[in-house]
Amino acid sequence: RQSNVGAFYENRFFVKELSQSGFASVVPIKKGTFGLAYSTIGYKLYRESHVTLGYGMQLNETVSLGIGMDYLTTRISDVYGKAHALTGSFGMTVKLLSNLRIATHVYNPFRTSITQYNNEKIPTIFKFGTQYIFSQKVFLVAEAEKTSRQKTNIKLGIEYNPASNIYLRVGGCTYPSQVSFGIGVLYKGLKIDVSSMFHSVLGVSPQIGLHY
Repeated sequence: RQSNVGAFYENRFFVKELSQSGFASVVPIKKGTFGLAYSTIGYKLYRESHVTLGYGMQLNETVSLGIGMDYLTTRISDVYGKAHALTGSFGMTVKLLSNLRIATHVYNPFRTSITQYNNEKIPTIFKFGTQYIFSQKVFLVAEAEKTSRQKTNIKLGIEYNPASNIYLRVGGCTYPSQVSFGIGVLYKGLKIDVSSMFHSVLGVSPQIGLHY
């Protein structure tokens, strides 16, 4: 096990006010792994930030569990100020077969409110996913995501590793309907990922990520 750190940037639909960025790091300890993640979206008049501190551990050869503590901040210019909220999440991964895994994740299970005005609550998000490994070079992932405010979003993706340091990816989702494609390159421990999502009405959202 090794420590890892990564960062990403997304220019959603080429609108800088919707740009999203963040970083994450994981540090293994004697029993389990600690993780820290930060992401932010918006601009100077409106910004949302999200910090997560998590811990996960493998219970046995089949089951792994994880929990997280999430701190959210929303700022609306200098007139309305900031709102803060503290919530949590938990998840589980099960290895059913040598090439098949399933996972589930629940975010904000207690419907925490971020403001007292109109009792505005943070959405609860349920996720169920699976990974099927066809070979050492190809695997398929699928996920169903349901929030307390939106319809179920079905996501599907496949990765192909044609060479030891090159990764090709394609995917899509149903709500909203989008397709995506990307490429990853590994060089001396540094992985560079470049991708883009396409929406038929709003256009392209390019993304870049670094992982060491």
